[in-house]
This record gives sequence, structure tokens and C-alpha cells, in this order.
Amino acid sequence: MRAPLAWAWQQAAANRTNATGTAAVTFYYAAHALLCLRPAGADGKWTETEMAARAARLSLSPEDFLSMWSDLCEDALPKPTPGIADAIGDLPALSPLEKHEKEAARATRLLGLGESRKAWGVFKGGTTTDQSSPECMETLATLTPQRDPPRPMNRG
Repeated sequence: MRAPLAWAWQQAAANRTNATGTAAVTFYYAAHALLCLRPAGADGKWTETEMAARAARLSLSPEDFLSMWSDLCEDALPKPTPGIADAIGDLPALSPLEKHEKEAARATRLLGLGESRKAWGVFKGGTTTDQSSPECMETLATLTPQRDPPRPMNRG
């Protein structure tokens, strides 16, 4: 039952100064969690038989290790409470002014942290339209004051 833990500890001791030692220590603590921790809400502890079966499965392959790890992480997540979304209801949508204020506050915070590129990325550009379309030309003409064309100059 202790074989995965003993192997990881021996690897960590033999390779203290390199990445293999770091990975071995990480594996040691992850394997310890997989062997000893139970899902939230479970009663009691693992029996010796269960722990031996888990240690054997843990030692089989990296896929089994990752499968056990994902199961443990999934069990650790809080379960959604049924009906909570109905009790809260839909959140009201932000007005355009509130949305822009929120974006400006985020950009200011990022600039304060020295992240100018991320701050600039907060502001999303508007959509563009096809400027050659008749609707776009008409809208542009109504929004822009138009003057009469200049009179030709008489040279004479």
C-alpha cells in the first residue's frame, strides 16, 4: 500500500536539486491525498482493503492516477443547490454607463499594475459597417453637415 509513496520519496531524496525531485515530491503529496482523502460528506475512513486497492490502481498507470485525481477534484467541488437560481432570479443588465464605468475602473487598475497592454484590451472596438452600402452613405450624409460645392473661379 505504501509502495507509491515510498517510490516517490526515494526519487525526491535522490534528486533533490532538479525537476525530477520536485515532480517526485508533488507526486508524493498527490498520491497521499488520493490514498487517504475521502469525498466530501463520506462517512468514516477507507478500510485497509480499500486503501490497498486504491494504491494498486494508483500504481498501474498515469491514466489511472489522472482519473483518480479528476474524481477527487470533482468530489471536492461544491454541489449546486437546487432552486437557488430561481430564488435569486435574473440579474439586471448593466446600463451602458455602468458598463463603461466598470471597464474604465478595470483599465485604471490594470494601468496601476503596469499592464498597459491588458488595460488597452479592456476597451473593445465597435463594430464596423460596409461604407460602400447606400444605407451607410445616407446615414453618414445626414450626420455630417453638407455644404454646396464651391463656385468655379472666374479668371478673366
